[in-house]
Amino acid sequence: MSVHKYKQDAIRVQLAHGRGFAAMAASIPYLAVALLTIGCLFLFFFPAGVDLRFPISTPVGDYLAEAIKVKNTLETGSLWVTPRLAAPFGFRFYDFPGAEEFHLLIIRAIGLFTSDVILVINLFYLLGYVLMSVTSLFAFRQMRVPLFPATGMSLLFPFLPDHYLRGEHHLFIGSYYLVPLAMLVMLWLARGEAIIERSAGTRLPFRLTRKGTFTIIICVLLGSGGVYYAFFAAALLCVVALSVSIRHRRWRAALPSAVAVCVLVVSLLANLAPSVIDHLQHGSNRAVANRSPLEADRYGLKITGLLMPVHNHRLASFALLNSRVTTATLWSQGSVMAPLGLIGSLGFLSLIAVALWRPLGRGLPELDTLATLNLASVLLATVGGFGSVFAWTISPEIRAYARICPFIAIFSFAALLIVVQRFVTGRLWSKLAIRSYYFAVGLLVLGGLPDLIPPQASLTDAIRARVENDRNFFRAMESSLPKGAMVFQLPYESFPEAPAVNNLGSYDHARGYLYSHDLRWSFGAMAGRPEDIWECNTAGMVLEDMLPVLRRAGFKAIYVDRFGYLDSGAHICSRLTALLGEMPLESADLRMVCFKL
Repeated sequence: MSVHKYKQDAIRVQLAHGRGFAAMAASIPYLAVALLTIGCLFLFFFPAGVDLRFPISTPVGDYLAEAIKVKNTLETGSLWVTPRLAAPFGFRFYDFPGAEEFHLLIIRAIGLFTSDVILVINLFYLLGYVLMSVTSLFAFRQMRVPLFPATGMSLLFPFLPDHYLRGEHHLFIGSYYLVPLAMLVMLWLARGEAIIERSAGTRLPFRLTRKGTFTIIICVLLGSGGVYYAFFAAALLCVVALSVSIRHRRWRAALPSAVAVCVLVVSLLANLAPSVIDHLQHGSNRAVANRSPLEADRYGLKITGLLMPVHNHRLASFALLNSRVTTATLWSQGSVMAPLGLIGSLGFLSLIAVALWRPLGRGLPELDTLATLNLASVLLATVGGFGSVFAWTISPEIRAYARICPFIAIFSFAALLIVVQRFVTGRLWSKLAIRSYYFAVGLLVLGGLPDLIPPQASLTDAIRARVENDRNFFRAMESSLPKGAMVFQLPYESFPEAPAVNNLGSYDHARGYLYSHDLRWSFGAMAGRPEDIWECNTAGMVLEDMLPVLRRAGFKAIYVDRFGYLDSGAHICSRLTALLGEMPLESADLRMVCFKL
């Protein structure tokens, strides 16, 4: 008996070791593609290296808006509130939600190792490239695509203009690493993969299959990865449900897709729950993100943008073509970020051809499904398409339909891989010839990177100078004031999405919050709320009336950004100097001034 038990234990150990080695072998391609992605980053974007203590993107405009989210999350563990903005009341973000809890979870994980907000933003942004390549490789391998072509194509996906042109200004919208997994779920559901199965010997009659569990997890994550990608995924899953029910001629066939849509919507609503609850308690706020249905066309997708070369292409003829098109047509920001590159365009045109003539996809159900999804994406997002209909009839809150580009790109890349695989299947080639062919295809696809990425201009020195100037000033300001002191900021600038005040850019007042540790700032009161009205009225007072009001409210200093005034703040600074009787603290570039109260 003991000998038999010994043999059983030995077999279990061997099986465990076998599974361990198999798992290690299976992870090697993903580790390799991650390292290749990092290598491409340094090759194309940071040939001279990168100092992660300084922003990768210019820290203005939407960069500062994203930095507020990251800073809130690192300091309070929550996006929604912080006492360090909108002083003396405190910051409340409920009127401008983004349903980005999964991204913020990654931010919190990075924050366990560092509290430097700029470093955290940089690490999250660079991690996005790696996650995109890994998830796209996983999706392609699940489609049974050979390793070399799949690896090459998965390296193209992270380097779409829609990602690197957004940079850190659209930190979370540019993080579309869940899109390949969403495509995989759509292909499974279209193929009729079971997501539940009968369960024997348990209390419940049914249980989730392995793919069913994966589907539920991805739908939950999509609902936590931003409103736009959740909306697009839900719309395309509805297309899958409709397609399956028509193909099988029974509505029950659409149930798995309907369940996936329901899970995604519930996850999205759970992310938006704090905002919904706050609106029920305090009423809605029409002063924030009040969208017009016209914006669905203004920020819609143009097929021209998908097929045109990238701006400032490495080939002079392609760069000239791009400039001619952009100057001759109404060109939106979404169109600038939309190019698929030569390889992606071939895949996109292949899908259009299959959608127009179905016999081309005969025997390739996945290609047929991708053609349907691609056509649905174009019809939804194109200027004057169903997205515009949705904006006019249901809600204009979804406006930037060009942001569907990552879905179209992954469909196009996957289609081209399927076509390549079909070309080899059934041919009387030796294994060596087939592997050599796949290797050559992988190298050819890698050659698409220079086509997607134009020469990059270095802004490192300008960014470093700006950040060092700001850091030094706000540190000096913080050391000269009591801990937790409140600072009133002039001129008044509303939040969010405020227009520029003279040369004071949108969100420029957030720099004090970004570079300080305990000071409280008046900027950040949500437009349309009582806190914002108080700040606006106070900033509009004459200085002789304003100073007593600020002292009674507990403010210890007044901060002036000279860029917000036509006379570069000469009048208000001289008046404050005369009223307060002391010289202010000034930044090295003389732009920022701090007066103690």
